[in-house]
Amino acid sequence: MNWEDLQSEISKCEECISRWRGHIADPLSMGEIPDPPAKVKVLFVGVAPTNRIGRNRGEHFYSSTRDNLRRELFRLLHDHFDVPVKGLPLEMGNSVFHGEGYFFVHAAKVRPVGQDAPPSEALLYCANRHLKAEITILAPQAVCFLGITNLGPVAFSLLNRRVSETAIRVSFCGWTGWVGLAPQPVRGNRERTGLVIAKLLSLIG
Repeated sequence: MNWEDLQSEISKCEECISRWRGHIADPLSMGEIPDPPAKVKVLFVGVAPTNRIGRNRGEHFYSSTRDNLRRELFRLLHDHFDVPVKGLPLEMGNSVFHGEGYFFVHAAKVRPVGQDAPPSEALLYCANRHLKAEITILAPQAVCFLGITNLGPVAFSLLNRRVSETAIRVSFCGWTGWVGLAPQPVRGNRERTGLVIAKLLSLIG
């Protein structure tokens, strides 16, 4: 399976929605996540698009420059890693981000309804069904999970190993790379997030 086929499969998937009806909605459609760079240095993994009925109406990292995680991650990369992405328009920001070998996906490919994240069981189910396949297709040098509370269990479920802010080298499904778990770079956590990213970058050279 290639990237395009996988994104098509995700857009048509109704498994989570049927199992957790009323709690999640609207799978990511084809084209919502852009094509990845040819070589992915660091794959950032967020939790899910925003609350479907909340202030941001299901927007996400690749759909709006107002997305909080995008804005704060770009600010961190700009200020501390010399990646000139802060304040750029959507497509230009994506281009620079990808040009540096960075890419972003969500662990859950659906919008939560009424909450900031899907139910934990739905998050685990979706990640094991789709995120695992994305990692093996993208074959990044490193994966940085952004969100300790929600994504710690996801990382453990995928890798069968506990992941922390101390990066570890793992292998699964034919992929081998470095993995770290960082807090989202918001509410005073930018320094901790930056340390995880810096460690991953040093490990992959």
